[in-house]
Amino acid sequence: MKYGHGGDSYAYENITDFSANINPLKVPSEISEAVISSVNALGSYPDWSCKALREKIAKNAGCEADDVICGNGAADLIFSIVYAHRPKQALLTAPCFSEYETALKAADANIRYHMLLQEHDFILTSDFEKELTVDLDMVFLCVPNNPTGAVTDKKRLVRIADICEKKDILLVLDECFNEFLDMPGDYSLLGEIAGRACLVILKSFTKMFALAGLRLGYAISGNHALFEKIYRQRQSWPVSTLAQRAGIAALDRTAFAEYSRNYLLQERAYLAGALCSLGCRVFAGSANFIFFYCAVSLKEKLLKKGFLIRDCSNYQGLSRGYYRIAVRTHDENVRLLEAMRIVLEEGET
Repeated sequence: MKYGHGGDSYAYENITDFSANINPLKVPSEISEAVISSVNALGSYPDWSCKALREKIAKNAGCEADDVICGNGAADLIFSIVYAHRPKQALLTAPCFSEYETALKAADANIRYHMLLQEHDFILTSDFEKELTVDLDMVFLCVPNNPTGAVTDKKRLVRIADICEKKDILLVLDECFNEFLDMPGDYSLLGEIAGRACLVILKSFTKMFALAGLRLGYAISGNHALFEKIYRQRQSWPVSTLAQRAGIAALDRTAFAEYSRNYLLQERAYLAGALCSLGCRVFAGSANFIFFYCAVSLKEKLLKKGFLIRDCSNYQGLSRGYYRIAVRTHDENVRLLEAMRIVLEEGET
């Protein structure tokens, strides 16, 4: 079995992982303490409905608890939504997060691809709206997009949501990296949920709160019929007690999220500028990672120097030479750039 994502640090020793886009700052102590204190509850089954967590999410998001469903990470919900909706025809951008394609193929859906073009910095244009045809059942969009980091402004997203509502196309909008944006609200449809049965928004605790190993994500939608289908087909206890309590604690850590956002935005600008100085082509992006092109084969050379980066050549629409790196702490970023400088001076040997 071949692993197709970043974060496979278990395959290496003494490695600094730039391949997974996780907040490099330490998990707040309140979240760690919530997990530790949950050990005494391990003798009981988790709350199957995640009631307390859903209520907390709903309060923060300005929606109703019934508009929220939780899962074992966003990937779990991607599969659950696809299996519940059972689309025959789906539309994806290329490149985009590969888990959408994996879930759709597992459900035997036919997939069309809207190619994002390098000459447009892989940014979604109005041409995408022309592809929202009545034969479609489902569309996935990721804002900011993974792996490019490109954003789509709210006006365009609203137009897309309007078209999907009119043509009965389920729009799944992945906002898992939204919290890292300078102005998250300018690129979110969270306030558009009411009255839109064809809109589902995906969120995750993985990225901002560095809880990748705990697995916790959620979806928000007014489409309660879809949620009922998900509940009927999934396992009875999809989210552990530890994850639920960690999520409740994380939702109170707004100051941590704000500090992380500002820190990583500053480090992102530093990294992007340095990569350009090294001769790499850095594409416009706004998330906690950087997407760039380099003619020199970087992954294996950097592995030898103790750094794991994401080779993006296995994404739909991309080829050899495209890479993605996470924005990490300043010290780690400096060390990666020094290793890259040495590799690029050596060239292809």
